[in-house]
Amino acid sequence: LLSGIVSKAGGGKFVDGVKSGLISVAENRLKSAVLKSTKPQNSDDKADNAAPETGEDGNQESASAQREYSGSWLGEEDRANQAVRGKISVGSNGISTETITVSYDGISEGVAQSYIDAAENGWNVDRGGDLSMSIDLELVATGDGDLHITQCVPSVCTTGLGAAQVGGRVIYYSSGQRNNTPVHELGHILGLRHVSSISISQSASSIQAGNGVLWSSIMSASPLRRVTDNDLIRVRALYE
Repeated sequence: LLSGIVSKAGGGKFVDGVKSGLISVAENRLKSAVLKSTKPQNSDDKADNAAPETGEDGNQESASAQREYSGSWLGEEDRANQAVRGKISVGSNGISTETITVSYDGISEGVAQSYIDAAENGWNVDRGGDLSMSIDLELVATGDGDLHITQCVPSVCTTGLGAAQVGGRVIYYSSGQRNNTPVHELGHILGLRHVSSISISQSASSIQAGNGVLWSSIMSASPLRRVTDNDLIRVRALYE
């Protein structure tokens, strides 16, 4: 706007100077918005898109989950895992996988086995019909597995609880993890973002009643979380 004030001294008209100033401000704001859009949206995008586990409360939507499977139910940044896509099948009987191998380094075999057992148990759910899932994880001692578990490093595990690449193959183990962190991190590997960092329809709930408890999505930060119907809906939509 200063260009409008000083334009007269330079031979221009004041009104033209004001217009020029406003255009300049608008252009600068547009440039700033473009630059921001090309940067990671939050700390979840550090280290090759690794999403750290968080201890904060996630968003909790209250509407009922609907059994519709289309891209419109996906979070903005949910993404299918191309490394295992060919091993995941979706049908009228639910979601199932062929054997997905998991290699490891930096942790003991026992720790790695316990981790994948917990992750597998959390995602093996039977809600009847198409809202069921059966996943088969197998630990391999040598070579590169379909997935890989390694020790956390501070630059990746910014919360000290663990992390995983969204739609990638690497899981970062932390001894300070929560009990259901392996289930949560496998959700990231399958392609799901945190509930608190996505935009999904209000009719697709991240909360589900069960055994007298309101369970939050496994992709939330709630202490009461598990694989909900909506989590299964999102996985189905990625791999159909």
